[in-house]
Amino acid sequence: MYFFCNWKMYCSVDASDTLVDHLLKNSFDETKHTVVVFPNLLDVRTVTARLGQSLYQIGAQNHAWVSQGAYTG
Repeated sequence: MYFFCNWKMYCSVDASDTLVDHLLKNSFDETKHTVVVFPNLLDVRTVTARLGQSLYQIGAQNHAWVSQGAYTG
């Protein structure tokens, strides 16, 4: 089963760090589940560095001209 977590443009840098902290505290059966997170473009490098050696996979998304919202795909 796949779980895709698209953060859109709702997380600040601090909120992204907090979310990664929570993700790293949780576990899942990687033989049954694949979890992919899609942080906003400005946080993808930091999130990748923090989750890089974990069971989570990282995806990327585009960026929009507004400060917050569901404008990315």
